[in-house]
Amino acid sequence: MLKKNDKLEVEIIDMTDQAYGVAKLDGFTIFVESALVGEKLLAKIIKVQKRYAIAIIEEIIKSSDSRVEIKDPLGTITGTMPLQHMTYESQVEFKQKMVKDYFEEIFPKSNIIFEEIKGMTNPWQYRNKAQIPVREINGQLETGFFRRRSHQLIPVENYHIQDPRIDSSILIVRDLLRKYNIKAYDEDKHEGVIRNIIVRQAQHNDEQMIILVCNSSQALDNELAEILK
Repeated sequence: MLKKNDKLEVEIIDMTDQAYGVAKLDGFTIFVESALVGEKLLAKIIKVQKRYAIAIIEEIIKSSDSRVEIKDPLGTITGTMPLQHMTYESQVEFKQKMVKDYFEEIFPKSNIIFEEIKGMTNPWQYRNKAQIPVREINGQLETGFFRRRSHQLIPVENYHIQDPRIDSSILIVRDLLRKYNIKAYDEDKHEGVIRNIIVRQAQHNDEQMIILVCNSSQALDNELAEILK
C-alpha cells in the first residue's frame, strides 16, 4: 500500500484535463504533477486517497520531446500556467484532444468533425482581463494567486500571460492600499475590506478599468472615512 513520501519509478500513459500525468501501479492510479505522456520518472507521493494518489517529480529518467524549461515556477504552483512545461505546439494538441474527448463522451455517436485549433503567434502577455486576490501575509497586504487546491495566497508580481500594463496597475493599486493601510479581507475572521482587484485593459490604447471588489460598501466607506480625517 502506498503512503506519503514513498518514491517509485512510474511511466506516464495519459494526461488529465488538469494536466496531471497518469501512471498505473497494479491498477492503482497515480497522478503526477507536470508529467508528460511517455516519460519515465522517479515520483514522490504527496497524497494518498482510497482510489488514487498524487505525486510530484523527483527525477526525470526519460524525458518527453515535448518538455521545455518552465518560465515561471509560480505559474505551476498556482495553476495559472499548468502547461508551461510543454512546447506550445504540444499545448495546442493537448487542448484539441481534451475538447474532442469531452464531446465524444457527451455525444458518443455524433461523428463530430473537429477543425484544428489555430494557435497564437505569441502565447505570452496576451490576456486583457485579470482578477487578482488580495490577502494579508505576515501583516502585509499582498496580491497574487492561490496555491493549487488551497486558499493560501502566493504573492506574484509578474504574471507572464497578462498584458504587462495590467501587472503594473496591480502593483500600483497594491502599493496604494498598503500606503493608506486598507486591510485585505480575512476569510477566517470575516474582517477586512478588499477581496480582489480586477483590471480590464483596452487593446488599442492605454485605457483601463480598475475595480476593487470589497467585503461590503460599508467596510470601504469606513476605511475611506479614516483616511480623509
